[in-house]
Amino acid sequence: MDKPAPKPKSSRVRDLLTKPIRLPQWFASRPREGEPRIFSFNDERDLVIGEVVARVVGQSIGSELVVLLNETAHHEIERLEKQRDEEAWEWLGFWRKVVRKLSRMSEAELREVLRQVVEYMARDIAGNFDPRVYRFSQRMIPGLIAGVMNPRELARETLSAGQIGVQRLVSITGQVDELQSLAQIGTVIVVPTHSSNLDSLAVGESLARKDLPPVVYGAGKNLFTNPIISFFMHNLGAYRVDRRVKARIYKEVLKTYSCVMIERGYHSLFFPGGTRSRSGLIESRLKLGLAGTAVEAYARRAIRARVRGEQPAPIFFVPLTINYALVLEAESLIEDYLLEKGQARYIIE
Repeated sequence: MDKPAPKPKSSRVRDLLTKPIRLPQWFASRPREGEPRIFSFNDERDLVIGEVVARVVGQSIGSELVVLLNETAHHEIERLEKQRDEEAWEWLGFWRKVVRKLSRMSEAELREVLRQVVEYMARDIAGNFDPRVYRFSQRMIPGLIAGVMNPRELARETLSAGQIGVQRLVSITGQVDELQSLAQIGTVIVVPTHSSNLDSLAVGESLARKDLPPVVYGAGKNLFTNPIISFFMHNLGAYRVDRRVKARIYKEVLKTYSCVMIERGYHSLFFPGGTRSRSGLIESRLKLGLAGTAVEAYARRAIRARVRGEQPAPIFFVPLTINYALVLEAESLIEDYLLEKGQARYIIE
């Protein structure tokens, strides 16, 4: 008989590191007409999750359910046994029980188990957006970017909210006026190059400075371990991507979440290179998994619009090149690149 894993001791620090920190809703104001759509995201967050669950569960029928749950159980047990944290304590017993009973479950029971798993994954992935945090970040992030890029002037940038410094250090060029028009008539998918951990902040600040709406984007769950970064990411639309989860169903939930968000008109950001460029070159091998969900979202829009005799709202891919005079992590990125190219011939001194 399987022994349950010992339950981790309750810890306020652990809660801060792992649980979403959100402001109380007592003084939250209702979104005003003309404000970005994402300002009202929390009102339909549960609807988004429900749509994701319905689609993913509805795709699997009959014998596929057994194969899918067996595969998921194998990957999850392997992962959770290594984690030995609160999530492991909550779910290891569940998955071991599923494995023991899987062959005797009816299709209705299999579907209910799958529904529970998919809903848990979808709620863990789903983001959150608080306009109050967004407005505060608009005052704070410019100073942070300017201070990081020019540490000697950090104190002065902090006092001026960074507006002067960031405008001097970060220039925005291109067809910005046209992009503003596109954001009014359709859904924008921003696809930037990726060379630094500053990229998300730089893109977000640049969009806000040009009065463009904020975007939702996926962020590795490991980035949510810092309570300060986690607070802002939890409240600015970022959805969590747990790269430790290898189960096929998790990737399906993640893609479906992205698809539903785009269908509903939420502007999104994807790094098509998948990770930071080690060479500094524009990526030629693109990872289109999540970005490809925009194509499915448009197809679904088109089908519904055709039924109503209307034209579907357009979806626009907007390429964006981010260039730095100096990439902060350049040393480690160059080292990774040389190690990858040179392999055994490369010796780190």
